[in-house]
Amino acid sequence: MGATGTLGTRWHIAGRSLLLVLCTGLPASAQPAAGYPPPGQPPPGQPPPGQQPYGPQGYQPPAKPAPYQQRLGPYQKRWQPVEEDPMDRPSYVAADRHYGRHKHDGWYLRLAGGIGLLRDAGEAENLRFEREGVEPLELYDETASGTAALTELAVGYALTTGFVLALAVNTASAPSPSAPNPGVGTGDNDFRLTHLTVAGPMVDVYPVPTLGLHLQGLVGVGIGVVGETLLVPERPKLRSHTATGWGFGLGIGYEWWIADDWGLGLLARVNYASTSGPDVDSNDWSHGFLAPGLLLTLTYN
Repeated sequence: MGATGTLGTRWHIAGRSLLLVLCTGLPASAQPAAGYPPPGQPPPGQPPPGQQPYGPQGYQPPAKPAPYQQRLGPYQKRWQPVEEDPMDRPSYVAADRHYGRHKHDGWYLRLAGGIGLLRDAGEAENLRFEREGVEPLELYDETASGTAALTELAVGYALTTGFVLALAVNTASAPSPSAPNPGVGTGDNDFRLTHLTVAGPMVDVYPVPTLGLHLQGLVGVGIGVVGETLLVPERPKLRSHTATGWGFGLGIGYEWWIADDWGLGLLARVNYASTSGPDVDSNDWSHGFLAPGLLLTLTYN
C-alpha cells in the first residue's frame, strides 16, 4: 500500500509537469520570473545580442514630448523660456494709421469762385473824345462800379505744416459797370465788360494746421481792362484800353474737411490794383481798381 501510494504520487507530479510543458512550451523551471525577460531575449529597448543599436552612435530614443511641444510634420517647435533684461526688449510706438490726414501739408491747389463788386476810379488829363465837335476835357474823373464775378486759382507747396507758398491768379469781371457822367452830356456812362487781374506769389497760413481757418496775402502784377462806353448819340464815347501796374490781395476764410486732403470753404477776399495806360486816342489813363467779394473755395492740401 505504501509503495502503491508513492508510485501514484510520482505519476501525479509527472502528469502535471507534462501538462505544463505542453501548454507553455517550456519547462516549468525555464519560466522567467516576474519583471525579467525570457531566457535568450534582450531587455526591453535593447537590440538583440550581436546587433548595433539603430541610429548614430549614442543615439537615444526620443523622450516623451514636453507639455508645450508642438509637432509640425517633420519639424518640431519647442517653447523655451528666455531670460532677458526688460531694457533689452524691443519698444513699440503707437503710429497714427491716418498720418498726414486732415493736415495742411504737401502740395497745394486752390480753386475758387464767387461774387462781389468791381470799382474802377479812372481819370485822364486833356481827354480827347472820338466824337467830333466835343472839346477836350482838362480833367476827366469818374468812378464806375458794378456786380462782378470773382475767381481764384493758386498752385503751391507747404514749406512747413500750415504755411503755404503759392503762385496765384485773382480775377474780377464786371459785365456792365456804370458811372455818373461828370459834366459831359447827361446821364450815366455805361461801360462794356471791365476786368481786373492780380497775379503773383501768395502766402496762405493756417494757424492750426489741422483746422480750416486760414489767412492769405498776395502781392504781384495788376492788369485792368476797361471796356468802352456804350454809344449814345448825345454823349461822347470813351475808348477801351488796358492799364498795367501793381496790385495786392488779402483774404480770410474757413474750410471744412470733405476728404483726407480736400477742404470746402468760404473766403472773404479783397483785391486792389493801381494801373495806368493809354487808349487808342492817345489819352493817358490812370486807374485804381478795388474788388471785394465772397468766394466758395475748394482746396487740396
